Amino acid sequence: MTFTSTGELLGGLAFFFFGLHSVREGMQLYAGDRLRNILLRLTDNRVKAFSFGALVTMILQSSSATSALLVGLADGGLLTLNQAFAVILGADVGTTAVVFLLAAHSVHAYALVAITIGFGLYLVASQRSLRYLGQIISGIGLVFYGIAITVHAMEPFREAHWVQELLAALAVNPFWAVVGAALFTALVRSSAATLGIALSLAYSGILTLDGALPFVLGANLGTTITAAMAAVGGNVNARRVAGAHLVSKLIGVVIVFPWMGAAAVGLHTLSGLLRTWQTPFDGGVGLEIALAHFLFNFGVTLVFLPLLPIGVRLICRLIPEGIQPERYGPRYLDERALETPSLALAQAAREVLRIAGLAHEAFHHSIALFERGPDFFAVVERIEAVDDKLDCLDRGVRFFLAKMSQELLTEEQVKAQLGLLDIGSSLEEVGDIVSKEMIQLGRKRHDRQRTFSDEGLDELRVYHAKLEDLFTIVIGCLTTHDPVLARDAEGRSRMLISMEEDLRLAHLRRLHEGVKESIETSSIHIDLLSDFKHVAQKLGHVARISLEPGR
Repeated sequence: MTFTSTGELLGGLAFFFFGLHSVREGMQLYAGDRLRNILLRLTDNRVKAFSFGALVTMILQSSSATSALLVGLADGGLLTLNQAFAVILGADVGTTAVVFLLAAHSVHAYALVAITIGFGLYLVASQRSLRYLGQIISGIGLVFYGIAITVHAMEPFREAHWVQELLAALAVNPFWAVVGAALFTALVRSSAATLGIALSLAYSGILTLDGALPFVLGANLGTTITAAMAAVGGNVNARRVAGAHLVSKLIGVVIVFPWMGAAAVGLHTLSGLLRTWQTPFDGGVGLEIALAHFLFNFGVTLVFLPLLPIGVRLICRLIPEGIQPERYGPRYLDERALETPSLALAQAAREVLRIAGLAHEAFHHSIALFERGPDFFAVVERIEAVDDKLDCLDRGVRFFLAKMSQELLTEEQVKAQLGLLDIGSSLEEVGDIVSKEMIQLGRKRHDRQRTFSDEGLDELRVYHAKLEDLFTIVIGCLTTHDPVLARDAEGRSRMLISMEEDLRLAHLRRLHEGVKESIETSSIHIDLLSDFKHVAQKLGHVARISLEPGR
């Protein structure tokens, strides 16, 4: 063992980890908003949620990342516990695809070819999707090149006495190998990375299957630690998702751990059967490690997926509701999702819907500022409380979107990011129109003890009701992204903008007729019509943005 071999080992690991990062980033960019659409389509169908979890993890290249994101989504109420647990089971199976890819030892010889092709495609391709594909191909090449270097660098370690003594100690007490692998997996947030190193040790002849199985169990257990850490400080749903993941994996490890010897014999037999087929695997320890990882996770799924409702009830009993301090703020934003732009945009879009709901609520109460019956100060207090919430959410969304790395965003995602910022700003301005301008007009009317004429007040009520209908349609646009709804909203907005001029002329007619109430409230009435028109303009603007590409 020399300084050169140690440097070669560290360099190989650097290539390996950088390649994994490059593949993951390229997959996220290549998938784009498909990942967001997958999450938005999750249902209570456990098989469908399981399948989506497997697919998402193939894109994220890490079940740890998926489970941590699911904890954040459950914390915000975006997913139920049933949905999240089914997705996690799928994620655990999905991550085995990466390990099978790493176990395809025969393709290591083509690592430099893959790097060359991928890098060349990244440089010369004009389409973004082809550039992302080039990044994925070159990243895969870097992973395999890193493994090849690591295997070569580990050969001198095979004869090192301390390595032999360590492996002998772990063989006597494999429990510590499980613990060490679990902690390392939690540190690097990827079971594939842990198993990739185990594969390198196996290829270099240092690690046998019997010695590798504790690493497989530890890597699977370590993925739950990431989710558990993510759940710290979260609500009861977040803790339940993390708890369900931990309990399922822990039960699996406890069941398999005493039978690792028998499992190794079975894997040898299965590997021998597969060796007779034409596969890219060499049929040695590498394939056996990949099979062990797959069969463990598939076995956990076979046990827990059919028993999902029972398992959820058990977790709910183990982690009861308790007393939660009430707090208001962004519900769906999770900074862990910033590494996956499509998920981050989905979360921000969900929060913008809450902003739209609050703006609608504030506007709904605004007409009461000018009615004769309601308690004026109670209405003001209600509107200001809603506006404070609206400002809080708008600020949270803006800061969240500002943290997104522009390097990770596709062109469509950049448009979606700017669109969400614009929509949030427009809705926040609607809230300001109500909480500042309309309240000021209402206070002027109340302090002067003025009332509108019956005809004038009826016109304002009709105008307000039509604007509420427009609000409902605009929220529908943001929810469904339906172009028919968006065009309908735009048309209604233009009609209501024109309506303001008609109502202004009707008010002037009452002034000419000498209607006492109209004369006393003229400036308030005209300014209120102007505020209503501004709301119609803002809502029309939101509807137009919802039609733009990327939304």
